[in-house]
Formats: sequence, structure tokens, C-alpha cells
Amino acid sequence: MNILFAFLMEIIMNFALSDSLEKLPSMIYLCISTLVCYGLVMHAALFFQNRFYRKALSTYKNKVFKLVQNKNLNSFQKKSIGSYLSVLSNDVNSIELNYLENVFKFPEQIFLLVGSLVAMVITNAFFFLCVIISSILPLVATLIFGKRIKQQEHIVSNKNENFFSYIKDMLAGFTVIKSFKVQNEIEKLYEKANGDLEKSKYKKRKMLNYISVASECSGLFVFVVVFLVGSVLVIKRYLSIGVVAAYIQLVNYIINPLSAIPQIISKMSAAKGLMDKTFEIAEDSKSDDGNISITGFHNKILFRDVSYSYGDRKVINNLNLCFEKGKSYAIVGVSGSGKSTILNLLMGYYRDYEGSITIDDNELSNIKSESLYEYMSVMQQDVFVFDADIITNITMHKEFSDQKVDFAIEQSGLTKLILEKGVSYQCGENDDNINL
Repeated sequence: MNILFAFLMEIIMNFALSDSLEKLPSMIYLCISTLVCYGLVMHAALFFQNRFYRKALSTYKNKVFKLVQNKNLNSFQKKSIGSYLSVLSNDVNSIELNYLENVFKFPEQIFLLVGSLVAMVITNAFFFLCVIISSILPLVATLIFGKRIKQQEHIVSNKNENFFSYIKDMLAGFTVIKSFKVQNEIEKLYEKANGDLEKSKYKKRKMLNYISVASECSGLFVFVVVFLVGSVLVIKRYLSIGVVAAYIQLVNYIINPLSAIPQIISKMSAAKGLMDKTFEIAEDSKSDDGNISITGFHNKILFRDVSYSYGDRKVINNLNLCFEKGKSYAIVGVSGSGKSTILNLLMGYYRDYEGSITIDDNELSNIKSESLYEYMSVMQQDVFVFDADIITNITMHKEFSDQKVDFAIEQSGLTKLILEKGVSYQCGENDDNINL
């Protein structure tokens, strides 16, 4: 439609030089028809682009979140919560702006450039050759700056992760900060982290500015060359004034893509780097799950020469235990002696242990987590309460009969609270509302 608009300018210009109004009605009809078609095409393009953005972002975020959810506890804890927040917020925003939006802009600019060149070569081959030669400069700028932008985007993403992790720690430890009166020290640390982040973003913007200047200058260079050659061809009577008007419009459709394409390629390359980084974080999300399904607990659980280490620190060394069905056991020890580690091993959170852990002669590392959790659970000392209503925290978004829900409420001592608040009462963040 843009290229057809350029030829419409040629027709209008030739009509203006014809010294006759005989064709005025047909010219008006042609202009109105072109504008209506252009509006319809633009509306359709924007409609489908908007649908694409919605579906693409939803699919991408759902996939990343699912990969994170599938990580086992050991691999999940290798990254801070701030890293995951950054991946699901800042990085997604950058991917939307720098990749998804350019998914349409890139082919649009390519088609506009190629279509304009084809229109020119049909009209005058010499003119086409001049444009091709003068277009080499923008391509060189793309090759020089594209890789550096990708590297800088990766640095910004890492700084964002560190900044998110720092903010999370500072807000979570607000009570400690106030109690020990270290606000000034924390503010200085925040200023440093914030400064590092903004410095990395400044370097990225500066690099984008270099590309923008190089693209604009090279685009103007193309315009000057094309305009001078067109002027010569008009003077030599090889082209008409109407064709020159079309050429001027087509030149814009060449300059704009040549200016935009280097920036689009750089932004898409940088966003692609963020996507690669996201999937690097999630690449170990495939839990080293087993392939055996159990039908219950029938006999005993055995630890045979079990050892486990957190990095270089060995927490459990050649541990031997036997838990028989129908009996109760107490594991007693000082802080850091490995009590929680034993429970985490029993829950299958850590499967890279040494030795053997068996449940009814089935090696724990070979049992599917989903099957294991049907028959085993842990009541944590500090139970996490979601920022939702009471009934959701009880059922965890699953469907249960009223009898089962009432039984759970009674057994957990929540009857009085629910009589006072109701099952739809919002618990608040960290159950703040319940503690009021």
C-alpha cells in the first residue's frame, strides 16, 4: 500500500501538469479508494499484531513459569528469588519491546525496502544501481554494533537480577534493619546497586545512540545520492516530474528501512540473548525424577550409608536409619546438624545423595515425585500462607467435599477463626490480616 501510494503521487503530479480538470472525478475516486484500502489494511494489521502479542507473551511466560515450577528444590535454590522475578518481569518487558514488536517491523521494513527497489529498477536500472551502492554503509553499521548491543543487554539483565535480589532482601529484613539502626549503611548499599544498574543501562542506551546516529547519517547519505542522481536524470529528460515525485516518496521508503533495520536487528539480537539466558536458568528444570510409582507405605524406610553435602560442606556422613511403619520417631540435634536435610531427602527434594534410601525396598531416587507426594508430606515449622482467602489456603486450589473441608478445619483448630472471619476472609501477605 505504501509503494502504491508513491505511484499515486506520480499520477497526481502528472494530473497537475496536464492543465485539464477532465479527469478530476476519477482522481478523487482513486484517492478516496486508496485511502480507504490503506485504512482497512492498517486496521487488519494492527488487529492481528495485537492478538499475536497477547498470545506470544502469554505462551512465553507460561512456559518459563512451568519450567521454573518443574525444577527440583536443589536446582531451584541455586538461583535467588530476585533472579526469577527479573526473568518474569524485566526480561519479559524487554523481550516484548525489543523482540515481539520487531517481529512485524523487521519484515515490514524488508518488504518496503525490496518493494521500493523493485519499483525503481522497473523504472530505471541505473537509479537502482546507485541506491544499492549507497546502501552498503548501513549494513556495515549493523555488523559492527549488533554483537556489542547483545552483550550489553546481557549485562543489564544481570544487574537487574542483582538489584531485584537486593531489594527483596532489604524489604524482607526491614525489621532487622530498623532494630539495629543500620538504615544509613543500607541506603549506601542501595545507592551503589542502583548506580551500577543505571550505569549499565546508560552504556546500553549510549550504544543504541551510536547505532541510531550511524543509521540516520547513512540514511541521509542514501537520500542525497538518490536525489542528486534523480535530478540529473530529470535534467537529461530520462524521467518525468511525476516519476520524480514517486521517486522522492520511494526514497523515503528506502531511507527509513535502512535507518530502522540496523536498530531492529540489534534489538532483536539483544532480546534473543535474554531469551537464551532465561532458558539457561531453566535448563536444569527437568527434575531428575524417577520412573517408579508406589502404592503406599507398607513396611519400612531405610537409610544405608547415606551422605549428603551442600557444596563443599558435608552435612550427613554415612548415616544409617530405619523407620518402621506404625512407629513414631524424634530426630534431635543442634542447629545445622542435618535434621531438615533428612526430611528433605525423604521428600525427594535432593536426589544426588550418596548411599541408599529405600521405601519398601524401592530406591527413593527411582520413585516419581508425584507418586511419593501421594503418601508423604512435611508440616513445616513456618507454614507459608498465601495472600488469598482462608478456604484457598486450606484447599490449595483443589476441589474437596464439604465434609473433608470441615474435617480439615476442625483438625487444624481453625473453627473459631472461621466463625469470626468466614472462609472468604483474606489472609493477607504473610498472614498479616489473620494476626490483626
